Amino acid sequence: MPGLWGLSDQVNEAGSRPQALQVAGRCRTMLRRGKTLILLCAHRAKHMWRSLGWISDLGALLHALPDLDWAGISERAKQLRVDRAVGLGLLLANDLVDVDLPVEILAAIRRDSKTQDLGAAVKNPLFPLSPQTESVLANCSLLMRTREHAKDATRCGLERVFRPIVPESQSIALTQVLFRSYYVLRPLRLLAKRGFGEQ
Repeated sequence: MPGLWGLSDQVNEAGSRPQALQVAGRCRTMLRRGKTLILLCAHRAKHMWRSLGWISDLGALLHALPDLDWAGISERAKQLRVDRAVGLGLLLANDLVDVDLPVEILAAIRRDSKTQDLGAAVKNPLFPLSPQTESVLANCSLLMRTREHAKDATRCGLERVFRPIVPESQSIALTQVLFRSYYVLRPLRLLAKRGFGEQ
């Protein structure tokens, strides 16, 4: 899951050890259940949970896995520094698709005012009362708040503003030698779009 969220190497490494399962008589590989939950929440936080369908998908996963090791998941999320991202995903699933969470897990999430604020910030655009204009700076601020460590938040913000995306490479074709110039073109292009209005 590269880019735009300052994900640590640990998170990427966590998804690199799948387990083998027998499905319909065939051997399939998939992430372990706790890792699936953690990585799903991390990835969707990177995209700011912009789709109610994504939240429904998380709800379906949680309904299908009633016997999760919640203590292990909480500990692993803390180790990977994505505890707030996981809490945000669980909060959205509880609030919007009626997923029942263990009392102690939900209580811990409810005690975290920053996760509560993030939940409100994600839910408002899902049910807008009027047309909304997004901006890169506003989205960058939201993304940075999903990270509980300052180092991760800073990296996330810098990646959001400077990391090139497809429109930069499509608008100006540069050779491999000049590829790093896209990191300069990205913020310049954002400035040209209504002062960091959404691309």
